[in-house]
Amino acid sequence: MKTILFIFICTICSFAAKAQVTDTLKKDTTTLHNVEESPEFVGGIGKLIKFINKNLKYPEEAKEANLQGRVILTFVVEKDGSISSVSVQKSLSPETDAEAVRLINAMPKWIPGKVNGQPVRVKFQMPINFFKLDD
Repeated sequence: MKTILFIFICTICSFAAKAQVTDTLKKDTTTLHNVEESPEFVGGIGKLIKFINKNLKYPEEAKEANLQGRVILTFVVEKDGSISSVSVQKSLSPETDAEAVRLINAMPKWIPGKVNGQPVRVKFQMPINFFKLDD
C-alpha cells in the first residue's frame, strides 16, 4: 500500500510562545516579559497544521533510511508578524533539519504578540514531526 506522510504538532503546550520578548534596542540582550497576547498564525492552529501538512516535503534520504522523529526549532515572530532567526534546537538529520527550517521560513506573516497593546518581538519554539505511516 501507499506510504502516507502524516505530520502533526504534538501538543499545543510544546508549541506555545516562550513568553520571551527580545529587546529591539539591544539585540544581544533578551528580556523576559509577560506576553499579554501570544503571536498567532493567521487563522489559528488549525490553519497552521494545514499549512505544515500541505508544504512539508519529507526528504527522500529520510524516507529511504526510514528515518522518523522530531525537529525542534526556535524562531522570532517580529513586530510586523514576519519570521526571523530560525534555528534548530533539536536535530533529527541534516535533511530533515533543512526542510523544517525551509518550512518555517516559507510561512506567511503571523499576527504579532503584544505587551501593553503594542506589538513586540516574541521567541517561539515549535516541533516539526516527520512520520511515515503505511496503510
